[in-house]
Amino acid sequence: MKVLIIDGASLFHIILQDTFSDTGIELVLCETVAEGVVQLERDNIDFICVAKHLSDGEGIAFTKLVRQKKGYSHLPVILFTSDETSLVYNDALAAGVTEVFHKKDVQQLVNFISRFTLQQQPFSARVLYVEDTYSQQKVVTKMFESYGLQVDAYASGEEAWEAYLQKDYDLLVTDILLDGTMTGMSLINRIRRLNDQKGDIPILAVTAFDDASRRIDLFYLGVSDYVIKPIIEEELIARIRNLVLKNQYYLELVVQRKLAQESDRMKSTFLANMSHELRTPMHGIMSFSKFGVDNAETATREKIAGYFANIQKSGGRLLRLLNDLLDLSKLEAGKMVLDLRQGDLVSLFSACLIEQEQRLNDLSLQIKWQKPDTPILGVFDNTKIMQVMTNLLSNAIKFNRKNGAITIRILKNDNNELMFSLQDEGAGIVESELDDVFNAFVQSSKVRSSSGGTGLGLAISREIITGHDGRIWAENRDIGAIFTFVIPVRKIEKDEK
Repeated sequence: MKVLIIDGASLFHIILQDTFSDTGIELVLCETVAEGVVQLERDNIDFICVAKHLSDGEGIAFTKLVRQKKGYSHLPVILFTSDETSLVYNDALAAGVTEVFHKKDVQQLVNFISRFTLQQQPFSARVLYVEDTYSQQKVVTKMFESYGLQVDAYASGEEAWEAYLQKDYDLLVTDILLDGTMTGMSLINRIRRLNDQKGDIPILAVTAFDDASRRIDLFYLGVSDYVIKPIIEEELIARIRNLVLKNQYYLELVVQRKLAQESDRMKSTFLANMSHELRTPMHGIMSFSKFGVDNAETATREKIAGYFANIQKSGGRLLRLLNDLLDLSKLEAGKMVLDLRQGDLVSLFSACLIEQEQRLNDLSLQIKWQKPDTPILGVFDNTKIMQVMTNLLSNAIKFNRKNGAITIRILKNDNNELMFSLQDEGAGIVESELDDVFNAFVQSSKVRSSSGGTGLGLAISREIITGHDGRIWAENRDIGAIFTFVIPVRKIEKDEK
Protein backbone atom coordinates (compact mmCIF):
# COMPACT_ATOMS: atom_id res chain seq x y z
CA MET A 1 0.00 0.00 0.00
CA LYS A 2 1.28 3.49 -0.88
CA VAL A 3 0.93 6.31 1.64
CA LEU A 4 1.54 9.89 0.47
CA ILE A 5 3.15 12.02 3.21
CA ILE A 6 3.21 15.81 2.64
CA ASP A 7 5.15 17.66 5.33
CA GLY A 8 7.88 20.28 5.21
CA ALA A 9 9.95 18.94 8.13
CA SER A 10 12.79 16.66 6.95
CA LEU A 11 13.30 15.31 10.47
CA PHE A 12 9.65 14.24 10.55
CA HIS A 13 10.22 12.37 7.28
CA ILE A 14 13.11 10.48 8.86
CA ILE A 15 11.01 9.60 11.92
CA LEU A 16 8.18 8.30 9.72
CA GLN A 17 10.53 6.25 7.53
CA ASP A 18 12.05 4.63 10.61
CA THR A 19 8.64 3.96 12.21
CA PHE A 20 7.10 2.44 9.06
CA SER A 21 10.23 0.48 8.07
CA ASP A 22 8.89 -2.92 9.24
CA THR A 23 5.24 -2.50 8.27
CA GLY A 24 5.45 -3.31 4.55
CA ILE A 25 3.83 0.08 3.80
CA GLU A 26 5.49 2.20 1.09
CA LEU A 27 5.88 5.90 1.95
CA VAL A 28 5.89 8.57 -0.80
CA LEU A 29 7.45 11.65 0.84
CA CYS A 30 6.82 15.24 -0.31
CA GLU A 31 7.51 18.66 1.24
CA THR A 32 5.01 20.87 -0.62
CA VAL A 33 1.47 20.89 -1.95
CA ALA A 34 2.81 21.13 -5.51
CA GLU A 35 4.91 17.98 -5.07
CA GLY A 36 1.90 16.21 -3.57
CA VAL A 37 -0.29 17.07 -6.57
CA VAL A 38 2.37 15.67 -8.92
CA GLN A 39 2.54 12.42 -6.95
CA LEU A 40 -1.25 12.05 -7.08
CA GLU A 41 -1.10 12.21 -10.86
CA ARG A 42 1.91 9.91 -11.10
CA ASP A 43 1.20 7.14 -8.53
CA ASN A 44 -1.78 5.14 -7.39
CA ILE A 45 -1.97 6.49 -3.84
CA ASP A 46 -3.98 4.55 -1.25
CA PHE A 47 -3.71 6.88 1.76
CA ILE A 48 -2.78 10.54 2.31
CA CYS A 49 -1.21 12.28 5.33
CA VAL A 50 -0.81 16.05 4.99
CA ALA A 51 0.41 18.75 7.39
CA LYS A 52 -1.96 21.60 8.19
CA HIS A 53 0.64 24.25 7.33
CA LEU A 54 2.92 23.92 4.30
CA SER A 55 5.27 26.38 2.59
CA ASP A 56 3.03 26.73 -0.45
CA GLY A 57 -0.43 26.15 0.98
CA GLU A 58 -2.68 24.63 3.60
CA GLY A 59 -3.46 20.96 4.25
CA ILE A 60 -7.19 21.63 4.49
CA ALA A 61 -7.22 23.36 1.09
CA PHE A 62 -5.21 20.44 -0.35
CA THR A 63 -7.82 18.03 1.01
CA LYS A 64 -10.59 19.91 -0.79
CA LEU A 65 -8.55 19.63 -4.00
CA VAL A 66 -8.11 15.88 -3.46
CA ARG A 67 -11.85 15.39 -3.02
CA GLN A 68 -12.45 16.95 -6.44
CA LYS A 69 -10.04 14.59 -8.23
CA LYS A 70 -11.42 11.52 -9.97
CA GLY A 71 -10.61 8.35 -8.04
CA TYR A 72 -9.64 10.22 -4.85
CA SER A 73 -13.01 11.43 -3.62
CA HIS A 74 -13.22 8.70 -0.99
CA LEU A 75 -9.53 8.23 -0.20
CA PRO A 76 -8.61 8.46 3.53
CA VAL A 77 -6.89 11.76 4.36
CA ILE A 78 -5.11 12.40 7.69
CA LEU A 79 -4.32 15.96 8.76
CA PHE A 80 -1.17 16.61 10.85
CA THR A 81 -1.44 19.55 13.22
CA SER A 82 -0.26 20.79 16.58
CA ASP A 83 -3.47 22.80 16.98
CA GLU A 84 -6.02 20.49 18.59
CA THR A 85 -8.85 22.99 19.03
CA SER A 86 -12.37 21.96 18.08
CA LEU A 87 -12.50 24.73 15.46
CA VAL A 88 -9.61 23.19 13.51
CA TYR A 89 -11.17 19.75 13.87
CA ASN A 90 -14.53 20.95 12.55
CA ASP A 91 -12.97 22.80 9.61
CA ALA A 92 -10.92 19.71 8.72
CA LEU A 93 -13.90 17.37 8.76
CA ALA A 94 -15.97 19.81 6.73
CA ALA A 95 -13.24 19.85 4.09
CA GLY A 96 -13.23 16.05 3.81
CA VAL A 97 -10.44 15.12 6.23
CA THR A 98 -10.91 11.60 7.60
CA GLU A 99 -9.12 12.16 10.92
CA VAL A 100 -6.81 14.63 12.66
CA PHE A 101 -3.54 13.51 14.28
CA HIS A 102 -1.01 15.35 16.39
CA LYS A 103 2.54 14.98 15.08
CA LYS A 104 3.68 13.45 18.35
CA ASP A 105 1.23 10.56 17.94
CA VAL A 106 3.32 8.76 15.29
CA GLN A 107 2.78 5.27 16.72
CA GLN A 108 -0.98 5.83 16.82
CA LEU A 109 -0.79 6.85 13.15
CA VAL A 110 1.05 3.61 12.33
CA ASN A 111 -1.63 1.61 14.14
CA PHE A 112 -4.40 3.49 12.32
CA ILE A 113 -2.88 2.96 8.85
CA SER A 114 -1.99 -0.69 9.58
CA ARG A 115 -5.58 -1.45 10.50
CA PHE A 116 -6.79 0.33 7.38
CA THR A 117 -4.38 -1.82 5.37
CA LEU A 118 -5.81 -4.99 6.90
CA GLN A 119 -9.32 -3.82 6.03
CA GLN A 120 -8.28 -3.41 2.39
CA GLN A 121 -6.79 -6.87 2.02
CA PRO A 122 -8.28 -9.00 -0.79
CA PHE A 123 -11.12 -11.24 0.28
CA SER A 124 -13.03 -13.99 -1.45
CA ALA A 125 -16.72 -14.73 -1.44
CA ARG A 126 -19.43 -16.29 -3.56
CA VAL A 127 -22.18 -13.73 -4.09
CA LEU A 128 -25.77 -14.23 -5.24
CA TYR A 129 -26.74 -10.96 -6.92
CA VAL A 130 -30.35 -10.13 -7.91
CA GLU A 131 -31.05 -7.09 -10.09
CA ASP A 132 -33.75 -6.85 -12.80
CA THR A 133 -32.22 -3.86 -14.63
CA TYR A 134 -29.79 -5.46 -17.06
CA SER A 135 -27.43 -2.49 -17.41
CA GLN A 136 -27.13 -2.10 -13.63
CA GLN A 137 -26.66 -5.85 -13.19
CA LYS A 138 -23.87 -5.91 -15.77
CA VAL A 139 -21.98 -2.95 -14.26
CA VAL A 140 -22.19 -4.17 -10.65
CA THR A 141 -21.31 -7.76 -11.60
CA LYS A 142 -18.19 -6.52 -13.37
CA MET A 143 -17.35 -4.43 -10.31
CA PHE A 144 -17.71 -7.45 -8.00
CA GLU A 145 -15.52 -9.59 -10.24
CA SER A 146 -12.82 -6.90 -10.32
CA TYR A 147 -12.49 -7.42 -6.54
CA GLY A 148 -12.13 -11.19 -6.98
CA LEU A 149 -15.69 -12.11 -6.00
CA GLN A 150 -17.51 -15.02 -7.64
CA VAL A 151 -20.93 -13.83 -8.78
CA ASP A 152 -24.13 -15.58 -9.84
CA ALA A 153 -26.42 -12.85 -11.17
CA TYR A 154 -30.18 -13.22 -11.78
CA ALA A 155 -32.94 -10.88 -12.90
CA SER A 156 -35.78 -12.40 -10.90
CA GLY A 157 -36.44 -13.56 -7.36
CA GLU A 158 -37.70 -16.92 -8.62
CA GLU A 159 -34.42 -17.72 -10.41
CA ALA A 160 -32.38 -16.55 -7.45
CA TRP A 161 -34.41 -18.69 -5.03
CA GLU A 162 -33.83 -21.85 -7.07
CA ALA A 163 -30.10 -21.10 -7.27
CA TYR A 164 -29.97 -20.41 -3.55
CA LEU A 165 -31.49 -23.78 -2.68
CA GLN A 166 -29.02 -25.62 -4.91
CA LYS A 167 -25.75 -23.81 -4.08
CA ASP A 168 -23.95 -22.33 -1.09
CA TYR A 169 -23.30 -18.59 -1.02
CA ASP A 170 -21.44 -16.24 1.32
CA LEU A 171 -23.67 -13.22 0.64
CA LEU A 172 -26.95 -12.24 -0.99
CA VAL A 173 -27.14 -8.79 -2.63
CA THR A 174 -30.63 -8.01 -3.88
CA ASP A 175 -32.68 -5.11 -5.07
CA ILE A 176 -35.85 -4.71 -3.02
CA LEU A 177 -38.18 -4.05 -5.95
CA LEU A 178 -38.00 -6.73 -8.65
CA ASP A 179 -40.11 -7.59 -11.65
CA GLY A 180 -42.10 -10.81 -11.34
CA THR A 181 -44.19 -12.36 -8.59
CA MET A 182 -41.31 -12.62 -6.09
CA THR A 183 -39.92 -9.29 -4.92
CA GLY A 184 -36.60 -8.88 -3.18
CA MET A 185 -38.47 -8.63 0.12
CA SER A 186 -40.25 -11.94 -0.58
CA LEU A 187 -36.91 -13.60 -1.41
CA ILE A 188 -35.39 -12.34 1.85
CA ASN A 189 -38.41 -13.53 3.80
CA ARG A 190 -38.21 -17.04 2.33
CA ILE A 191 -34.53 -17.32 3.16
CA ARG A 192 -35.01 -16.17 6.74
CA ARG A 193 -37.69 -18.85 7.23
CA LEU A 194 -35.21 -21.66 6.56
CA ASN A 195 -34.35 -23.59 9.71
CA ASP A 196 -30.74 -24.48 8.92
CA GLN A 197 -27.55 -22.48 8.40
CA LYS A 198 -28.71 -21.34 4.95
CA GLY A 199 -31.25 -19.14 6.70
CA ASP A 200 -28.45 -17.13 8.36
CA ILE A 201 -26.68 -15.84 5.25
CA PRO A 202 -25.72 -12.12 5.33
CA ILE A 203 -28.08 -10.08 3.13
CA LEU A 204 -27.33 -6.67 1.66
CA ALA A 205 -30.38 -4.85 0.32
CA VAL A 206 -30.13 -2.33 -2.51
CA THR A 207 -32.91 0.20 -2.19
CA ALA A 208 -34.09 3.60 -3.38
CA PHE A 209 -35.94 4.12 -0.07
CA ASP A 210 -34.76 7.38 1.46
CA ASP A 211 -37.22 7.21 4.31
CA ALA A 212 -36.03 6.19 7.77
CA SER A 213 -39.12 4.13 8.67
CA ARG A 214 -38.94 2.15 5.41
CA ARG A 215 -35.23 1.42 5.94
CA ILE A 216 -35.91 0.29 9.52
CA ASP A 217 -38.53 -2.09 8.12
CA LEU A 218 -35.75 -3.71 6.08
CA PHE A 219 -33.95 -4.68 9.29
CA TYR A 220 -37.19 -6.06 10.72
CA LEU A 221 -37.50 -8.12 7.55
CA GLY A 222 -34.07 -9.68 8.13
CA VAL A 223 -31.69 -7.55 6.07
CA SER A 224 -28.16 -7.37 7.49
CA ASP A 225 -27.31 -4.03 5.86
CA TYR A 226 -28.37 -1.83 2.96
CA VAL A 227 -27.08 0.66 0.40
CA ILE A 228 -29.11 3.43 -1.18
CA LYS A 229 -29.20 4.04 -4.92
CA PRO A 230 -27.35 5.42 -6.76
CA ILE A 231 -24.65 2.96 -5.76
CA ILE A 232 -21.23 4.28 -4.75
CA GLU A 233 -18.59 1.64 -5.49
CA GLU A 234 -16.42 2.27 -2.43
CA GLU A 235 -19.39 2.16 -0.07
CA LEU A 236 -20.83 -0.99 -1.63
CA ILE A 237 -17.53 -2.88 -1.45
CA ALA A 238 -16.86 -1.70 2.11
CA ARG A 239 -20.26 -2.96 3.27
CA ILE A 240 -19.83 -6.27 1.44
CA ARG A 241 -16.35 -6.77 2.90
CA ASN A 242 -17.68 -6.04 6.37
CA LEU A 243 -20.59 -8.48 6.05
CA VAL A 244 -18.53 -11.29 4.52
CA LEU A 245 -15.65 -11.07 6.99
CA LYS A 246 -17.95 -10.82 10.00
CA ASN A 247 -19.84 -13.90 8.82
CA GLN A 248 -16.59 -15.80 8.23
CA TYR A 249 -15.42 -14.94 11.74
CA TYR A 250 -18.79 -16.02 13.11
CA LEU A 251 -18.69 -19.36 11.30
CA GLU A 252 -15.13 -19.91 12.52
CA LEU A 253 -16.27 -19.21 16.08
CA VAL A 254 -19.09 -21.73 15.65
CA VAL A 255 -16.58 -24.37 14.56
CA GLN A 256 -14.25 -23.52 17.45
CA ARG A 257 -17.16 -23.68 19.88
CA LYS A 258 -18.09 -27.14 18.64
CA LEU A 259 -14.47 -28.25 18.98
CA ALA A 260 -14.36 -26.85 22.51
CA GLN A 261 -17.61 -28.63 23.40
CA GLU A 262 -16.25 -31.87 21.97
CA SER A 263 -13.04 -31.35 23.94
CA ASP A 264 -15.07 -30.82 27.11
CA ARG A 265 -17.08 -33.96 26.38
CA MET A 266 -13.92 -35.99 25.84
CA LYS A 267 -12.43 -34.54 29.03
CA SER A 268 -15.53 -35.56 30.98
CA THR A 269 -15.40 -39.03 29.45
CA PHE A 270 -11.71 -39.24 30.29
CA LEU A 271 -12.27 -38.24 33.91
CA ALA A 272 -15.07 -40.78 34.21
CA ASN A 273 -12.86 -43.49 32.72
CA MET A 274 -9.91 -42.50 34.87
CA SER A 275 -11.93 -42.57 38.06
CA HIS A 276 -13.09 -46.07 37.18
CA GLU A 277 -9.71 -47.33 35.99
CA LEU A 278 -7.84 -45.90 38.98
CA ARG A 279 -10.47 -47.00 41.48
CA THR A 280 -10.50 -50.64 40.33
CA PRO A 281 -6.82 -51.49 41.01
CA MET A 282 -6.74 -49.26 44.09
CA HIS A 283 -9.78 -51.08 45.44
CA GLY A 284 -7.98 -54.38 44.85
CA ILE A 285 -4.85 -53.15 46.64
CA MET A 286 -6.82 -51.81 49.60
CA SER A 287 -9.08 -54.86 49.88
CA PHE A 288 -6.37 -57.53 49.75
CA SER A 289 -4.03 -55.56 52.01
CA LYS A 290 -6.90 -55.30 54.55
CA PHE A 291 -7.49 -59.05 54.27
CA GLY A 292 -3.82 -59.53 55.05
CA VAL A 293 -3.90 -57.22 58.04
CA ASP A 294 -7.11 -58.76 59.43
CA ASN A 295 -5.98 -62.36 58.92
CA ALA A 296 -2.23 -62.03 59.48
CA GLU A 297 -2.26 -64.25 62.57
CA THR A 298 -4.77 -66.86 61.42
CA ALA A 299 -4.36 -67.22 57.65
CA THR A 300 -2.12 -69.86 56.09
CA ARG A 301 1.08 -68.95 54.28
CA GLU A 302 -0.63 -69.84 51.00
CA LYS A 303 -3.50 -67.47 51.79
CA ILE A 304 -1.14 -64.63 52.66
CA ALA A 305 0.85 -65.30 49.46
CA GLY A 306 -2.41 -65.08 47.51
CA TYR A 307 -3.17 -61.70 49.05
CA PHE A 308 0.26 -60.41 48.05
CA ALA A 309 -0.13 -61.82 44.53
CA ASN A 310 -3.42 -59.96 44.08
CA ILE A 311 -1.91 -56.77 45.48
CA GLN A 312 0.98 -57.12 43.03
CA LYS A 313 -1.42 -57.73 40.14
CA SER A 314 -3.51 -54.65 40.97
CA GLY A 315 -0.38 -52.56 41.49
CA GLY A 316 0.95 -53.64 38.10
CA ARG A 317 -2.29 -52.64 36.42
CA LEU A 318 -2.20 -49.26 38.15
CA LEU A 319 1.42 -48.73 37.14
CA ARG A 320 0.71 -49.56 33.49
CA LEU A 321 -2.14 -47.06 33.45
CA LEU A 322 0.01 -44.30 34.95
CA ASN A 323 2.84 -45.08 32.52
CA ASP A 324 0.43 -44.84 29.58
CA LEU A 325 -0.76 -41.44 30.77
CA LEU A 326 2.79 -40.17 31.19
CA ASP A 327 3.80 -41.57 27.79
CA LEU A 328 0.90 -39.88 26.03
CA SER A 329 1.56 -36.60 27.82
CA LYS A 330 5.20 -36.59 26.71
CA LEU A 331 4.37 -37.63 23.16
CA GLU A 332 1.70 -34.95 22.68
CA ALA A 333 4.03 -32.33 24.16
CA GLY A 334 6.63 -33.20 21.50
CA LYS A 335 9.11 -34.44 24.09
CA MET A 336 9.53 -37.88 22.59
CA VAL A 337 13.20 -38.76 22.06
CA LEU A 338 13.81 -41.58 19.58
CA ASP A 339 16.66 -43.98 20.22
CA LEU A 340 17.28 -44.85 16.58
CA ARG A 341 19.09 -48.12 16.04
CA GLN A 342 19.04 -50.85 13.44
CA GLY A 343 16.40 -53.42 14.27
CA ASP A 344 14.43 -56.35 12.88
CA LEU A 345 10.62 -56.21 12.90
CA VAL A 346 10.46 -60.02 12.80
CA SER A 347 12.53 -60.41 15.97
CA LEU A 348 10.53 -57.68 17.75
CA PHE A 349 7.21 -59.33 16.99
CA SER A 350 8.52 -62.74 18.00
CA ALA A 351 9.30 -61.23 21.41
CA CYS A 352 5.75 -59.79 21.58
CA LEU A 353 4.31 -63.25 20.92
CA ILE A 354 6.31 -64.76 23.76
CA GLU A 355 4.97 -62.10 26.16
CA GLN A 356 1.35 -62.77 25.09
CA GLU A 357 1.64 -66.55 24.78
CA GLN A 358 -0.37 -67.33 27.90
CA ARG A 359 -3.27 -65.06 26.92
CA LEU A 360 -3.35 -66.56 23.43
CA ASN A 361 -3.50 -70.08 24.88
CA ASP A 362 -6.18 -69.17 27.44
CA LEU A 363 -8.48 -67.90 24.67
CA SER A 364 -7.53 -70.62 22.16
CA LEU A 365 -6.43 -67.99 19.64
CA GLN A 366 -4.37 -69.02 16.62
CA ILE A 367 -1.56 -66.90 15.13
CA LYS A 368 -1.46 -67.08 11.34
CA TRP A 369 1.96 -65.84 10.32
CA GLN A 370 4.25 -66.96 7.57
CA LYS A 371 7.43 -65.84 9.22
CA PRO A 372 9.86 -64.28 6.69
CA ASP A 373 13.01 -66.29 5.99
CA THR A 374 15.16 -63.17 6.29
CA PRO A 375 15.07 -60.29 8.79
CA ILE A 376 13.02 -57.19 7.93
CA LEU A 377 15.63 -54.61 8.85
CA GLY A 378 15.32 -50.88 9.37
CA VAL A 379 16.40 -48.02 11.60
CA PHE A 380 13.90 -47.14 14.33
CA ASP A 381 13.39 -46.98 18.08
CA ASN A 382 13.18 -50.67 18.84
CA THR A 383 11.52 -50.24 22.25
CA LYS A 384 8.81 -47.88 21.01
CA ILE A 385 8.02 -49.89 17.85
CA MET A 386 7.73 -53.00 20.01
CA GLN A 387 5.34 -51.03 22.24
CA VAL A 388 3.14 -50.33 19.18
CA MET A 389 3.19 -54.00 18.19
CA THR A 390 2.29 -55.02 21.74
CA ASN A 391 -0.63 -52.55 21.82
CA LEU A 392 -2.00 -53.85 18.52
CA LEU A 393 -1.56 -57.50 19.48
CA SER A 394 -3.10 -56.94 22.91
CA ASN A 395 -6.16 -55.29 21.33
CA ALA A 396 -6.48 -58.11 18.79
CA ILE A 397 -6.50 -60.63 21.63
CA LYS A 398 -8.97 -58.62 23.73
CA PHE A 399 -11.47 -57.98 20.92
CA ASN A 400 -11.22 -61.31 19.10
CA ARG A 401 -13.79 -64.07 19.12
CA LYS A 402 -13.05 -67.21 21.07
CA ASN A 403 -11.11 -69.80 19.02
CA GLY A 404 -10.48 -67.08 16.46
CA ALA A 405 -7.28 -66.21 14.64
CA ILE A 406 -4.89 -63.28 14.30
CA THR A 407 -3.22 -62.87 10.90
CA ILE A 408 0.18 -61.14 10.75
CA ARG A 409 2.13 -59.65 7.83
CA ILE A 410 5.60 -58.13 8.12
CA LEU A 411 7.41 -57.02 4.99
CA LYS A 412 9.18 -54.26 3.10
CA ASN A 413 6.64 -52.80 0.64
CA ASP A 414 7.08 -51.42 -2.87
CA ASN A 415 7.62 -47.90 -1.47
CA ASN A 416 10.67 -49.15 0.44
CA GLU A 417 8.78 -48.84 3.73
CA LEU A 418 8.69 -51.30 6.60
CA MET A 419 5.11 -52.55 6.96
CA PHE A 420 3.40 -54.35 9.82
CA SER A 421 -0.26 -55.41 9.68
CA LEU A 422 -2.42 -57.38 12.07
CA GLN A 423 -5.96 -58.64 11.45
CA ASP A 424 -8.30 -60.02 14.10
CA GLU A 425 -11.62 -61.85 13.77
CA GLY A 426 -13.63 -59.70 16.14
CA ALA A 427 -16.62 -57.41 15.70
CA GLY A 428 -14.75 -54.84 13.59
CA ILE A 429 -15.07 -51.07 13.87
CA VAL A 430 -17.92 -48.78 12.89
CA GLU A 431 -16.86 -47.18 9.58
CA SER A 432 -17.30 -43.62 10.87
CA GLU A 433 -15.00 -44.43 13.82
CA LEU A 434 -11.99 -45.81 11.91
CA ASP A 435 -10.05 -42.58 12.44
CA ASP A 436 -11.50 -41.71 15.84
CA VAL A 437 -10.19 -44.86 17.53
CA PHE A 438 -6.69 -43.35 17.34
CA ASN A 439 -7.77 -40.40 19.48
CA ALA A 440 -7.01 -40.46 23.19
CA PHE A 441 -9.76 -41.94 25.43
CA VAL A 442 -11.81 -43.16 22.44
CA GLN A 443 -12.90 -46.74 21.86
CA SER A 444 -15.06 -48.28 19.18
CA SER A 445 -18.74 -48.19 20.13
CA LYS A 446 -18.98 -51.89 19.24
CA VAL A 447 -16.77 -52.87 22.18
CA ARG A 448 -16.85 -49.84 24.48
CA SER A 449 -19.34 -51.21 26.97
CA SER A 450 -17.65 -54.55 27.49
CA SER A 451 -13.92 -54.05 26.96
CA GLY A 452 -12.88 -51.84 29.84
CA GLY A 453 -9.74 -49.76 29.48
CA THR A 454 -9.26 -46.12 28.61
CA GLY A 455 -8.45 -46.20 24.91
CA LEU A 456 -4.92 -44.85 25.32
CA GLY A 457 -2.99 -47.59 23.52
CA LEU A 458 -3.88 -46.59 19.95
CA ALA A 459 -3.37 -42.90 20.68
CA ILE A 460 0.12 -43.66 21.98
CA SER A 461 0.80 -45.90 18.98
CA ARG A 462 -0.18 -43.15 16.53
CA GLU A 463 2.12 -40.63 18.25
CA ILE A 464 5.03 -43.10 18.10
CA ILE A 465 4.50 -43.93 14.42
CA THR A 466 4.06 -40.25 13.53
CA GLY A 467 7.31 -39.54 15.35
CA HIS A 468 8.98 -42.01 12.98
CA ASP A 469 7.50 -40.11 9.97
CA GLY A 470 5.21 -43.08 9.36
CA ARG A 471 1.48 -43.76 9.12
CA ILE A 472 -0.94 -45.99 11.01
CA TRP A 473 -4.54 -46.75 10.09
CA ALA A 474 -7.43 -49.16 10.57
CA GLU A 475 -9.70 -50.89 8.05
CA ASN A 476 -12.58 -53.32 8.26
CA ARG A 477 -12.50 -56.72 6.60
CA ASP A 478 -15.28 -59.27 6.05
CA ILE A 479 -14.30 -60.64 9.44
CA GLY A 480 -12.77 -58.32 12.02
CA ALA A 481 -10.51 -55.33 11.55
CA ILE A 482 -6.98 -54.88 10.29
CA PHE A 483 -4.46 -52.41 11.72
CA THR A 484 -1.44 -51.42 9.65
CA PHE A 485 1.54 -49.18 10.17
CA VAL A 486 4.38 -48.25 7.86
CA ILE A 487 7.62 -46.46 8.69
CA PRO A 488 10.30 -45.35 6.25
CA VAL A 489 13.55 -47.23 5.89
CA ARG A 490 16.19 -44.75 6.94
CA LYS A 491 19.90 -44.58 7.58
CA ILE A 492 21.44 -43.55 10.87
CA GLU A 493 22.79 -40.04 10.54
CA LYS A 494 26.29 -39.34 11.83
CA ASP A 495 25.05 -37.42 14.86
CA GLU A 496 22.73 -40.32 15.77
CA LYS A 497 25.46 -42.95 15.95
